[in-house]
Amino acid sequence: MFDAEKWQSVLIKQYGPDALPLVEAANAFLERNPGIPNFMRDLSTYFQQVARVPTELRAMQADPVARDLLFGLIKNSRFGFDIVIRDRRLFWQIIQDREFRQIWGRTELLRACRSQLSLLFHYNPRIEQLVQFHQYHTLRLLLGDIGDYLELESITAEIADLTDVVAECALDLAKEKYKERYGEAQTRFVVFGMGKLGGRELNYSSDIDLIFMYGKSGSTTGGDDSYDHHSYFKKVGAELIRILDERHGSGRLYRVDMRLRPEGDSGELVLSYSETLNYYYTVGRHWERQAMIKARPIAGDLELGYRLLKELEPWVYSRRIRNDKIGEARSMRRRIEKRAQEEDLKAGVGGIRDIEFMVQYLQLIYGGRYPDLRNQTTIQTLHALMEHGLLPSTEVTELIEHYSWLRMAEHRLQMFESRQVHEIPVDEQALQFLAHRCGFEGDSARVDFLKHLDLVRSRVREIADQYYLRGTAEKDALITLLLDENPSQELVDGLLDPIGFENKSRALSLIRGLAEERFFILSRAHTESALIELLPSILVLLQTSPEPDQTLTNFNKIVDTVGGRHYFYENLQSDPELLLTVMTFAGWANYLIDYLVRFPGLVDDLFEQMDPNDLYLPNIRQEADDLIKGLSDPIPSLSYLQAREMVRIAIHDLRGFDHVSVCKSLSYLARDIMSTAFDFCANRLAENWGWPEKDGQRVPGAVLGLGKLGSGELTYASDIDVIFVCGSGGVCTKKDRDTEAFWTRVAHDLIKLLANIYEVDPRLRPWGDQGQFVITVDALEQYWSQPRELWERLAMTRVAHLCGDEGISQRAVECIIKSATEAALPENAAQDIIAMRKRMEESVADRDHLKRGPGGYVDIEFIAQYLSLRCLQGSLPAGMDIRSCLKYLSEQGCMKDEEAEALQEALRIMRGIEARMRLSAGRAISSIPTQQAERLALARRCGYPNDQQLDEKVKWAREVTRPLFETLIV
Repeated sequence: MFDAEKWQSVLIKQYGPDALPLVEAANAFLERNPGIPNFMRDLSTYFQQVARVPTELRAMQADPVARDLLFGLIKNSRFGFDIVIRDRRLFWQIIQDREFRQIWGRTELLRACRSQLSLLFHYNPRIEQLVQFHQYHTLRLLLGDIGDYLELESITAEIADLTDVVAECALDLAKEKYKERYGEAQTRFVVFGMGKLGGRELNYSSDIDLIFMYGKSGSTTGGDDSYDHHSYFKKVGAELIRILDERHGSGRLYRVDMRLRPEGDSGELVLSYSETLNYYYTVGRHWERQAMIKARPIAGDLELGYRLLKELEPWVYSRRIRNDKIGEARSMRRRIEKRAQEEDLKAGVGGIRDIEFMVQYLQLIYGGRYPDLRNQTTIQTLHALMEHGLLPSTEVTELIEHYSWLRMAEHRLQMFESRQVHEIPVDEQALQFLAHRCGFEGDSARVDFLKHLDLVRSRVREIADQYYLRGTAEKDALITLLLDENPSQELVDGLLDPIGFENKSRALSLIRGLAEERFFILSRAHTESALIELLPSILVLLQTSPEPDQTLTNFNKIVDTVGGRHYFYENLQSDPELLLTVMTFAGWANYLIDYLVRFPGLVDDLFEQMDPNDLYLPNIRQEADDLIKGLSDPIPSLSYLQAREMVRIAIHDLRGFDHVSVCKSLSYLARDIMSTAFDFCANRLAENWGWPEKDGQRVPGAVLGLGKLGSGELTYASDIDVIFVCGSGGVCTKKDRDTEAFWTRVAHDLIKLLANIYEVDPRLRPWGDQGQFVITVDALEQYWSQPRELWERLAMTRVAHLCGDEGISQRAVECIIKSATEAALPENAAQDIIAMRKRMEESVADRDHLKRGPGGYVDIEFIAQYLSLRCLQGSLPAGMDIRSCLKYLSEQGCMKDEEAEALQEALRIMRGIEARMRLSAGRAISSIPTQQAERLALARRCGYPNDQQLDEKVKWAREVTRPLFETLIV
């Protein structure tokens, strides 16, 4: 049994001061790296091979780097140390020339190898020299790796270059062996490296996967016998495998695996160019497509190899994506994982294969579109995936870091004995030793290593799950739908038929159009990737929308307005409530979609600032004033503000806010926009004309709101009924214009200014179209001092101040309310109202009219207005909405509580349905559609599952309303 202390004592005794530094350094190294098996015995073995030990000891003392690298070799690589034991001159040559710091590259390696082989004249010695050349450069790389002089990527690439060169020179030897007998082929031959060799990612002890191919049929010439090319290259290929795979006197070069060739073990060892091409295009399987991602010509005629790969690109990176094949990469990964040991760094959960297969999966899907994804190297491809937005930069950075660490650990495992091992050891001592070789120090190295390994693997699996492994058949189908140039009709039908599109081909075009990115600086791939994640939810919501075709069209319009689609999709994906809001808006608010188109950026503004609790922002008037300050044309700003608030109110409406609150918000919005516009027009005119004044006092003007605006019941697409009023007397200070002329000009300017925002209707003013456009309050009082028609009195029950001077406005409102409501009703008032209702009904006799038809909500309005005039006798509060009026009437004993409640509910139902129709159509419609499909769409917009329930609700409301109308209008 070896005695380390005794050996050190003998060494010091024999060589004195020359030995002492080495012994001290060796002991210090062991203290820093405890647990290295047989370290001192191996060191003693090294010196047993040394002829002149004192010289060696002095050399070690003079060059501590040599000493440290020798120690590191004993620690990290039994395989490398064995090379040194067989020929320590190799070690010193590398040390003296500092070649462990160098990357040679393929060209220099090939030149050196061929130069060395040319010095020998016999076949077997040349093979031995090839083995020694391989060992020398493997040792060079081991020393550079152990000493941290070379980066992992550089090492793996150099190992691949070394393999390429060895294969090239072995091919030269194989051809030379048969040259005298068979001569030379009249075509070219190429060796493809597959897997890690193809990707230039070899380990120290990787198998090498090869495929052979020659150019064309023919026969050899110049030898004793003529041989057909196929038979000739079978011999050359077999000899090449023998040279690389057989153990020679100096050792073995590589383990060669030919199972990736066409037809695998049962296939021909070598095929011609046309046979290879035909095989892949006719019977090539999906796993072979994935395998060919890594294919790279490594020896022979490289140009021939690259020509084949170029011709195979449309097959490997097809733009025709079959959804039933996308999942095969996942299935293959799962099968490999199932067979792997839990401790497997390569094939286990969260291991190297998770990263490699995820990258190849994305290459197969997107490589047909993006040529720079057609790359054999994992890390380079990860960078390309990040550039195209297919993987986020933060996660690419993580993956590269974790991939490099796992590959480093794999190297440390394999370099020790040059065995193709991927499982971390279970034995605690062996695991501690591995942890030290991976850079973990101290007694806790094993625990720290395992902790870091768990962190790496769990994160790798988390990312792989997100972008790859958790894929479903549905997701694969959606990928195909978006990315395949011509998806199969079966696939399209399977995805789109359940939604119920009327025009399926147009729907397909719209869905595929969602993947486009208008901004050239943004990645289409990123957009596609984000859309693929979002699309399943979109399709579900389309299926429940009132009109899927129109909803999809509207959604596309919304998407067209956003700044960056992939950001928008990611926001929708991360916020299901926001997605529901957007899709509901697309399905229910056709009218307001045009606002989003007219005002780019409105979508971003709305959905970024949406407060789910606030319906109407009380500072809109102030915001409107601030927006137009200093502007000569306020309309763009006011239009944007009105559009933003209309859309925001509609969103809250669709989220379930009650109809009364929605109507009040629409009314407040109109009031504030009108107020700002009114002041703008007045101030602008005053700059030219001066303000109208009387006795040194400004003569004011105002606008009264009537109908639904006056009572705060405005709905979508409603007209604005108004009366313009002003004070009496006075002239403008700058021009010879009287007060009425001033405010008439302001009124006309206001209507013109707001023409594209609101339709302002002043026809309910005194004397209608025949009357003054702006009426003085004195004239208004005179007008209302006379008995007025019943219809006009009814209309004035909802008059209220809208904008302008509140004093003059309040005086006008009080005059109208007092006069309209205090006078006794004529004896035939009830009959007149019934006659009015009959005429209204006759005007819509051919329509299912919610407002004017029998039992329509005009019945309820007439009830409230009639009872207000008959019962309240001047005590009606100004601007009261119909629902509040019904409640007030019941409180005053003018009707029963249950009657008021029933009418309120009927009003809510009918006006709510009308609001949904107007929100969709963008115009003042009240007729329920007669076509069954349109009724069904309306039912869904109103929250009913089918048109039968819609009909039942409307029927109930009418059956409640008409009998009460007949009972109360007496």
